[in-house]
Amino acid sequence: MTIDASSLVIIWSLDEEVHCGMSSISVIVKEDESFENALKRFRRQVQKAGIIKETKRHMRYEKPSVKRKRKAMVARKRRLRRIRRINHNS
Repeated sequence: MTIDASSLVIIWSLDEEVHCGMSSISVIVKEDESFENALKRFRRQVQKAGIIKETKRHMRYEKPSVKRKRKAMVARKRRLRRIRRINHNS
């Protein structure tokens, strides 16, 4: 995490070798805004992007069988949510 005080920009980058992608989030601090509010906005963006969750998941090895089970659970939840949304709108 780098904080550039001259231009008042907070930038945080995460290079994920697993997904071969680059995720970066930046928050520009406004003229009348306090640093605490800008930091709060930054943390909210990081949380929405799921960077912390992804980083914690890569901190330890996950067996292929556990990975399959986790992906199946996520797919099941997504499918149930979709069915609920369709039934609610009908």
